[in-house]
Amino acid sequence: MTFEQEFNSRVNAFLSHTGLSPTAFGLKALGDPNLMRQIRAGRSPSLRTADRLLAYIDASELDSGGARAPPARSRGPVSATRARITREGRGMTRKPTEKKASTTTRFLRVSEVQARTGLARSTIYAWSAQGRFPPSIRLSPRAARWIEADVEKWLRDRVAEGKGDAKAVAR
Repeated sequence: MTFEQEFNSRVNAFLSHTGLSPTAFGLKALGDPNLMRQIRAGRSPSLRTADRLLAYIDASELDSGGARAPPARSRGPVSATRARITREGRGMTRKPTEKKASTTTRFLRVSEVQARTGLARSTIYAWSAQGRFPPSIRLSPRAARWIEADVEKWLRDRVAEGKGDAKAVAR
């Protein structure tokens, strides 16, 4: 599956799960009510735009208690021949799927951190310098990134603090 197909299926699954109209989604995510219409008409979003939209989706899913939108279903066979081949299986055996341990580290841009936390860019940098927020990692002189797991842990700790659950927050 190409990035564009994966992106489109993720956005469509989010829209169907939340019931948001494409216009409202574009307006809320990027301030552009015509964005989804243009993408569906063939405009290819830049990687930065796609990152911002996916960060909005992630933040919305986080706000809703972590309930992710179900994955988009494929449409299935396109032609009658493919339908027959799919039904018959052509003698192909399916290998059992193995669950992989998630060992990949995902880095977040400052815009994604902003979307997830609701903090301003200057606050993120200032709190990182003061030790009140996870530190950034310099991948290059101009590219500061945050480790997703660190930001998620920080958010969970803030939620626990807000609920008064001092035992859950390790100080």
